[in-house]
Amino acid sequence: MKLLGEFNQQLESLGELRYAWFTSFNINIEFIESYLLPAVLDMDPPKNRLDYEHFQLALNDKKIDFRVFCDLRFMEADQNKRTSIPVHGVSTTRLDDFSKESKFHPKVIYLEDIHGKRILGCGSANLTLSGWGRNQEVFTFREIETKEQYNLVNHFFNIITENIGIDERLPQRRGLPTSDQTWSFVHSFDDDSTFLDKLFADSRSHDLMVWTPYLPTDLAKFVIKLKKEVELDDLHVHLVPDRVQGQYISTSWNDELSSLVDKKALHFYDNPTTRHENVELCHAKVWKLGSKLAIGSWNFTTPGSNLYSNLDEWDVNSNIEAGFILQEPGSWQQAVGKPISMTADNFASPELLEEESLQVPELLSFDIQVLFDWQKQQYTFAGNWNEGSVDDGYTIKIPDISKLKFPNY
Repeated sequence: MKLLGEFNQQLESLGELRYAWFTSFNINIEFIESYLLPAVLDMDPPKNRLDYEHFQLALNDKKIDFRVFCDLRFMEADQNKRTSIPVHGVSTTRLDDFSKESKFHPKVIYLEDIHGKRILGCGSANLTLSGWGRNQEVFTFREIETKEQYNLVNHFFNIITENIGIDERLPQRRGLPTSDQTWSFVHSFDDDSTFLDKLFADSRSHDLMVWTPYLPTDLAKFVIKLKKEVELDDLHVHLVPDRVQGQYISTSWNDELSSLVDKKALHFYDNPTTRHENVELCHAKVWKLGSKLAIGSWNFTTPGSNLYSNLDEWDVNSNIEAGFILQEPGSWQQAVGKPISMTADNFASPELLEEESLQVPELLSFDIQVLFDWQKQQYTFAGNWNEGSVDDGYTIKIPDISKLKFPNY
């Protein structure tokens, strides 16, 4: 796993760790506990159940704040969890300016040692074996060096911890310089400007190149809307899409799309890299505009790009996304393969799109947290109702009590 190797290199550049915080859309807890946790602890991967107990003891002894944040609907609680590392489900319905249609989608890693050195990682890889070992992904790390960079990271995580109702916060840091920076951290909680605002700000380029695994159902409509938002009628969009079944572009062909292709406003390209036979999916998300390179979780879709619903009006169905915008003078042409000749045969059918679509579980009308105090042998329940009235039709099953009436909050 190449990304795991890079992650280990970042850990080696740090002293004794204080914080290791991770965000992801979906997770595989067995992957996290078997690969990421031992890497953070500088221990060998587990070989038996006892090793996980050693991990937990080491985590407590070293006082490392190790925690994971993911979309509440994709926690997959049926997985085997062998340590007590905190895994927090983020509910988009409890976030201002977002809705139940939104997804908590950022892939961010924050590392800090006891000396105050901080490293931030962003990209497209979820905390799963596929994300770190089977898909083609893009991920990069940068040291946090300025006050502006840290404040944006701090604000991002503060919104998340407030959402899930925990007291833990990244501390305020003083002494960081205010200076020019070669990268910025961009996320959907920034009230001042969106990802697209920052990407297109002060840019004179009319060529936008994007690697994306997913596309909107009506790609032509999205491109036209994008051109209006960024006020570039002559914007040329160059896409390197993943192919469904290795063949089909994941959107529908229509007359409007054909017109954009004929006008050379929209171009498609093969992936320029050689794809290993074991790679399941090109999940990378890369945006290149002039001297700016964006690496993060942004798909070329309306919720993924945080495109406004109407001009200058925030779309509450936007996803929570995050990543870097880097200064990169290279040409977008270096990141595309051969042009794809476009016909209707290159595009997925409605049936195939339906088959490949993401099935998002329904959010429950409430959030609940169950805590057990081993010393007192006592359960504590805390929660919130997010919509509708309190319903007494729910029960909670806990290990030593078969049925418990749902608390009336």
